[in-house]
Amino acid sequence: MGDLNPNIGSDNSGTEVQKINAGCESTERGRCSVRPPSSAGQNEDEAKEERSQEEHHNTVQCGLLKDSVVTETFRLTVRNKCESLQDILNEGNMDTQWQQIKEMWTSTCIEVLGKKKYQQNYWISADTVNKVQVRKEKKGAINNSRTRAAKATAQEEYTEANRAVKNSVKTDKTNFIEDLAKEAEDASAQGNMKQLYDITRTLAAKYKLTDRPNKDKNGNVLTSDEDQLKRWREHFEELLNRPPPQNPPDIAPAEEVF
Repeated sequence: MGDLNPNIGSDNSGTEVQKINAGCESTERGRCSVRPPSSAGQNEDEAKEERSQEEHHNTVQCGLLKDSVVTETFRLTVRNKCESLQDILNEGNMDTQWQQIKEMWTSTCIEVLGKKKYQQNYWISADTVNKVQVRKEKKGAINNSRTRAAKATAQEEYTEANRAVKNSVKTDKTNFIEDLAKEAEDASAQGNMKQLYDITRTLAAKYKLTDRPNKDKNGNVLTSDEDQLKRWREHFEELLNRPPPQNPPDIAPAEEVF
């Protein structure tokens, strides 16, 4: 029957138990990390590239959308690009349409928001980002000071700017946690256990939510619920319904204690 706690994935390195190469990954604690089955014929290089794209999918400065001016510019750019895609979306198959829409959103994010220069938490506000830039300028003023008096003054300004950055980051994180706690309370009151579970894992910093389209063995996207459930059934049948081993282990019966 196979392992009852399979870690579905293409990367099986460093594990001692036998796992099925059916499109899943191992977690830090060796638990099962189930995701939709991958298409047949996916080699290791393709799987690594796909995981790399997931890890770097959030490369734009989404925190800038909290600024009303940036948000309005973003909406206007999306609206203009959607109008130019109307003729293309009326033709072609679903995969082509999806690629066009994906390219539209990706290009808009890069043009309006810009790429991140460093790894930044998405809950950091635009005001904090501006304060970080001010602190960076104060640090440069210290390095460019030519006299001791000027350097001492620049050092005081840098200390004040650094204190302002830390306080702003602390405020942003507190607001972020409080908002998540409020969402968790609402989800619990509504009986939405999935949302409550996702929020709990987010607060624990041990979970990254990723959504992938289900595909059949030929790599075609499955859109209907019936086809997706059928593919999941096929996936677990192939995973768990395995033939018995050719050389079954010879396990001696346990001794009776009483």
